[in-house]
Amino acid sequence: MFQVPPILIVFGYVVIAVPGSIIGVLSGMPASRIFRLRMQGITKDAFLGAIGSVAAVIACAVVPWPRNTTSEPLGAGLRVETTMNRFQHPYLLATLVAVMIPALHQFIRFRKARRDQDIRPRAT
Repeated sequence: MFQVPPILIVFGYVVIAVPGSIIGVLSGMPASRIFRLRMQGITKDAFLGAIGSVAAVIACAVVPWPRNTTSEPLGAGLRVETTMNRFQHPYLLATLVAVMIPALHQFIRFRKARRDQDIRPRAT
């Protein structure tokens, strides 16, 4: 085996984080409109989407998963078997996390705004 330079690893994480931040913004904007909030948390949504997508890809590589073996016949009596011990679709999971975390952030903002409205003294 050969050693991968750390700059390439960092570049790979940046390549994963950029679409995650875009997905985070595209998820946070409609969520803020649905909850009738102002668009002030969009940069935080981008950051949350980026961090969530990178964390999901790293978690897929680190967290053990039940062994999964697939078998494909190639014809003429040949068969290929592949066994994996980790989740097989890390980028799909990264996309789902990049969508869910900013939407959850907007929901928390909505709950906090609603709670603050209930706490304020009412004018008589």
